[in-house]
Amino acid sequence: MTLDFERLADGAELVAIAGANGRGKTTLMDNMHPYLVMPSRAALSGPGGFSYYDHVCLPENEKDLTWSHEGRCYRSQVVIRLNGRRKTEAYLHALSDEGQWRPVCLDDGLVSDGKVETYTRCVEAICGSADTFFTSAFSAQGKRQLSTYRNAEIKSLLSDLLCQEEIRAFGQKANDTAKLIKAGLLVIRQESAGLDAEQARLDAGLHRLQGASDRVAQALIERQQAQQALGIGLAMPACRPNGISPRAPRRVVRSCLRSARRWSLPAREPSRGSRLRSRMPCRAWSAWRNALPVGGRKRSLGKARSCNHAASA
Repeated sequence: MTLDFERLADGAELVAIAGANGRGKTTLMDNMHPYLVMPSRAALSGPGGFSYYDHVCLPENEKDLTWSHEGRCYRSQVVIRLNGRRKTEAYLHALSDEGQWRPVCLDDGLVSDGKVETYTRCVEAICGSADTFFTSAFSAQGKRQLSTYRNAEIKSLLSDLLCQEEIRAFGQKANDTAKLIKAGLLVIRQESAGLDAEQARLDAGLHRLQGASDRVAQALIERQQAQQALGIGLAMPACRPNGISPRAPRRVVRSCLRSARRWSLPAREPSRGSRLRSRMPCRAWSAWRNALPVGGRKRSLGKARSCNHAASA
């Protein structure tokens, strides 16, 4: 069935459709809009409340509607197929200045490509949401009265009528931005706490290092004094055994001194003194001699000679 309302109305401002019950008046009115719903047949408002497949019977059914909005002409083509697999295709075209029908393209780049989702988004971008349209501009048979709407529904309806969708979008973007800023602020606070702890640790270390230069200088002076005292002790000729280099290790010097003390015992018997002298190593004997004073050394030599003479006798 094809109807040309411009030709039938002939410039009239009010048009009435008359007919007996069941002749299709409501069906005709339910298809005089670009939305994919028949409001008088919808069980519920919103998605899922209506399906074309429950109201068509041919293998392929088509709805072709030409309509205008804000001085621009549009064309809606909806194809409902029941042959085999159910499938619905929906196209929305706009009449260009050259007089050609071209697919509708939104500002965000969305193009009507035959899918139901893209068609619905294009229609709502031009005419608004379906709930607002059927409440304010199109009164369907059996439609719920406005007085039965809840507060949230009335608020949403007024927001759509006042074109506050952009404001809501900006508010949503602001909320998302605030969440991102809060997350970034939390990270910055954690980093700041870590830097404060590191600063406290460095301050404590700096406090421990105060006066370190004075302590180091005092330790250097004490080391120099100890080195000087050690050098004087090593340079004494009376304490260094004969035949030992001044650069010899301390353990060698101590060993020689112990040997000298061991063999420097006084000889009570001439035979024992001669035996000690004959058994004493040459190195220990030299160390023992050097460790004695000059007068003592001569007396020791005299005693040793007398012991050797007695032994030979």
